[in-house]
Amino acid sequence: MDLLVHSQDSWTTQPQLDVSSEGGQTSSEVGFEEINLLGYGKDVTYLYKKNVDGISHVFGYSDPQFLNTRARLSSSFQDTPSGNNQDLTLERPFYSLNTRSAGGVSLSHYNALQKIFQGAQQINQYDQEHLNVSPYFGLWVNDDPLNVVRTQLNYRYAEDVFSQNSTTPGTLPTAKALSGPVLSSTFIQSDFIKDTFVDKTGRVEDINLGHQAYAGLGIVDRKFGATENSIPFAINDAFGFGGDGSWFGLTSYGTSSRYRLYTEGQTAGRLFNTIYFANMNIYGHLMDDFPMTGVMHLESAYLQNPDTDNVLALGGNTGLRGYKVNSFTGNKSILFNLENRFFLPGEFLHLVYMGGAFFLDAGQVQPQGMGYNSKDLHTDVGLGMRFGLSRSADGTVIRVDLAYALGPVQQANRWILSVSTAQGFKRDTNTYANFPTPTITQ
Repeated sequence: MDLLVHSQDSWTTQPQLDVSSEGGQTSSEVGFEEINLLGYGKDVTYLYKKNVDGISHVFGYSDPQFLNTRARLSSSFQDTPSGNNQDLTLERPFYSLNTRSAGGVSLSHYNALQKIFQGAQQINQYDQEHLNVSPYFGLWVNDDPLNVVRTQLNYRYAEDVFSQNSTTPGTLPTAKALSGPVLSSTFIQSDFIKDTFVDKTGRVEDINLGHQAYAGLGIVDRKFGATENSIPFAINDAFGFGGDGSWFGLTSYGTSSRYRLYTEGQTAGRLFNTIYFANMNIYGHLMDDFPMTGVMHLESAYLQNPDTDNVLALGGNTGLRGYKVNSFTGNKSILFNLENRFFLPGEFLHLVYMGGAFFLDAGQVQPQGMGYNSKDLHTDVGLGMRFGLSRSADGTVIRVDLAYALGPVQQANRWILSVSTAQGFKRDTNTYANFPTPTITQ
């Protein structure tokens, strides 16, 4: 038997340097991440961030084998110009498809200044304090390792308190607390393919084309300390297609909401904070002997009776690269992206893959009461450069894009330069990235 082994040399200590300019807003961060601290497999991160709001400090620590067990500890602590953020999770997760049980608890708390935008202009702001505690226990309930069915019981307590901060009179959201049990089930179908030069460079990416579905139903009641009586629920599915030749596709769709029951002094008998969403990506390798990948992305979302702080947003940081951040906001969105990415075949100085891209973005977000209109379709075209860091453990890609806004615009400059370590649009959740989906977390 002949055995051929390909090894990949990666740095465990990774300097973090990111200067990003997207949609007319510039931010930067510098720091480090050590993914194998002293050879023990622990992860430590420190970041110094600066953006339009000010300076932030982020410290993170994670341990994938807490106390030399299957338990995992992850934590993040952030000091921001308008508050602070603490996240802590201790769990024994489903670490493989045939893991029999899982359990743990997560805690999240933050104080932050929330800014509300309309038409790229800030129209309101207020302070928000958020607390979320969620213990859970889960079981693998069938014996098929290729079609895994799991059931999970959570108890979720989420509280939001709002306070004035140069807030428009009469617009401050009402404090709310959601508390109660959630029963959910997941289905994971194992149908993996391996591919390269998809969203990363020089890395083999494992992509599951099988169905990954979730369904959850909960109870929120004042007896549990909530501010309302309601039934939250969520259902969604993600799957792929193709994969036998030079192309494959990924899609997902679903909804999450809560049905408010009768409560004295509150509107009841209807759905609140509901989102319906769908998205699809198609990837195709356009040449056999040259790393050139065509990507088409399409997504849409609709909000029904949303909470005050939930809106859909479209701009330079959410897939419409020729426009400023939060240029368009509302309760319904559609986004289309077409991009051709290519890289030179070899590494430069054994450190980086060099390449470029051509792209077209189009989309719109409409406010409540208005439908889609061809006159409100905003488009841009552009070109860019791509730098894939071959010694990075996660195959980081630095993106530099120059986009030109087409048609009538209300911004001062049609040219927008974007620099980031992320793709120009995400695989999913662009316009609805800040909405708490797909599971019951709202």
